[in-house]
Amino acid sequence: MQIMADVHTHTVFSHGKGTIEQNVIAAMEKGLKVIGIADHGPGHPAYGVRRPKVPAMRREVDRLNRLYHREIRVVLGIEANLISHGGKLDVPESILPAFDFVLCGFHRGALPYGVRDAGRLWLRNAFHPDEDTVQENTEAYLNALEQYRIAALCHLGEYIPVDMTRIAPAAQAKGTLIEINNRHAKPDVPQLKEALSAGAQFILSSDAHEVDAVGGFERAKALCREAGVPDGRIVNAAGFAGRRPAWLE
Repeated sequence: MQIMADVHTHTVFSHGKGTIEQNVIAAMEKGLKVIGIADHGPGHPAYGVRRPKVPAMRREVDRLNRLYHREIRVVLGIEANLISHGGKLDVPESILPAFDFVLCGFHRGALPYGVRDAGRLWLRNAFHPDEDTVQENTEAYLNALEQYRIAALCHLGEYIPVDMTRIAPAAQAKGTLIEINNRHAKPDVPQLKEALSAGAQFILSSDAHEVDAVGGFERAKALCREAGVPDGRIVNAAGFAGRRPAWLE
C-alpha cells in the first residue's frame, strides 16, 4: 500500500516537537505529495494552539507552499476537540477560515463546554462506561457532523467508546472520512469492519508528534490488512478508486 499524504501531524504550535518546516522536509524525504499540519484545538489548556498564533501558522504554510511547490503541497488544518454532547467543537467561527480542513476528535484534557458536558462526556467515560454512555458519546459525534464541515473523525474509540454502526453511515452521508490513526492504532479491527460494511471511506494518518514519525503508517496499514480495508477505500492511498476531496488534491 502506497500512501501519498499525511494530513495529521503536530508541531511546536501545540503538542509537537518540530516546526512546520521540519515536518514538511520530513514528508518530502518520505516521498509524500501532501503534508498536513493539524495541531490541537485551542480548547486544550495544555496542548492547544493559541488563537493569536493561527495567522502566523497560515503565513508559514503559505510561505512553504511557495518555497516547495514543485515537491509537495502543504495544507493547514486543526484537530478540533469535541467538547459537548450537543456536538460543539472548540474552534471558534472567527478562525475557521484560516484552515483548509477540520479534523474532529475527543481528548480528555480539553475543557468541556459546560458543567453538564463534564459529567456526560468526561466523568461517565472515566468509570467503565455502559451502553447508554456509548450511545451518548455517539450522539455527540453525530451532532458535530450536523453542525460542522468535518474532514475526518480522528482515532474513534480512543478515550471514549462509540457505536461505529451509527457513526460510519452518518459520516459517509456528510462526506466525512474515518481516520485510521497510526499513533493510537484506532479504530480497532472490529470497528473498521463495521465502518467498511457501512460504506465509509478512510484516511491513514501518522498523528506524528515528533518529526521522525511523519509519514509513519505501519500500525495503520496492519489494521487495514487485518480488517480487509482495500486501497480503493483509502483516500490518501495511491490506489484510491474515488474522487479525493479538494483539500487533499
